[in-house]
Amino acid sequence: MNAFDRFLHSHGTQFEIYRDGQLVCKTDGLPNTEESSGKKYVGFKPGTDIEIDDLIINTANEKFYICDKMTEFVHKEPFQIKAYTISESRYKQQIKQNNQPIFNIGEVHSSIVGTQQNVTVNNGYSAEYLNTLIDQHDSLDKELLKEMVSILETAISSQEPIRKGLLSKFAGILQRNEWITAPIASFIFEKFFL
Repeated sequence: MNAFDRFLHSHGTQFEIYRDGQLVCKTDGLPNTEESSGKKYVGFKPGTDIEIDDLIINTANEKFYICDKMTEFVHKEPFQIKAYTISESRYKQQIKQNNQPIFNIGEVHSSIVGTQQNVTVNNGYSAEYLNTLIDQHDSLDKELLKEMVSILETAISSQEPIRKGLLSKFAGILQRNEWITAPIASFIFEKFFL
């Protein structure tokens, strides 16, 4: 009996090991924390049938999942299997996060992105939509962009043609904020030409 076996016998506790919902075995394990990394693990005898993603349950009915494992050697002989653990709640949280879709897209206009079942599409651009879009972007020109939208909205509601040069002061702002040019153009086109 090596030093680990003696320590396990006197200080260990019994664990049930489950894989894919089936009991694999009941065996003694020694809960511990690795000093160098602070990671929690359970030490098992070499040869114990333990795999990553196995569920282990101690005698207090506390549940942990195996997130990694490593055999520790002493004098070139297997000393223990370090089965690194995470709590059941953290494991479920990680599974949930891993199952969330990730969308890596650029700008999309008049498109639907997501996992929703029902969608309402507003094909028209409104001043409210443009202001919301402006708020969503981290632009130093937010106030000036909103001023431009307000001027356009006023011109549209009065049904008067836009005076030549009215928007010329916004040319540089539109160049710095290219993401807004297509929605602004659509807004103007819809209101004046449709």
